[in-house]
This record gives sequence, C-alpha cells and structure tokens, in this order.
Amino acid sequence: MISADRLPHEVRLMLREQTWASAWQDPGLRFYVHVGYDYHLHVGSHVDCSRAVRPARWLGLVPEPGFVSPSLDDPAV
Repeated sequence: MISADRLPHEVRLMLREQTWASAWQDPGLRFYVHVGYDYHLHVGSHVDCSRAVRPARWLGLVPEPGFVSPSLDDPAV
C-alpha cells in the first residue's frame, strides 16, 4: 500500500514507466489513480468531490465528473 504522502512520487514513476505499477487505489476504492497506456492520468473517487472541480479547472486540469477510469474494468488493477 502506498501512503498518500508518497503518492505524488509514485505517480511520477508510473508516468516515467520506472515502476511496474500503473494504478493505485485505496482499499475501499474511495480514491484511485490510474495511468493509461496513452499517459492519461485518471484520478477518481466514489466520494462526492464536486467542490474540487472548479479549482482543478483553474489549475488547467480537465475534470470530467461522472467519467470512470477504463482501468476499473481491468481485473489486474
């Protein structure tokens, strides 16, 4: 299990293909991070995060409320 404070470092490694992992999720699947084969970073939650959409857009990110990572269908994740 990766701790939340270590997650930014681990995501960098995933994007650089320096680790075998391509996904991280908490045990209750309240929050997940998946790096797609196309280097799209899917960050999601099954908890209401609607207050985070506006700040994410302000930072130049492209939040898509309701979108579910395609990696969640992959049993290996």
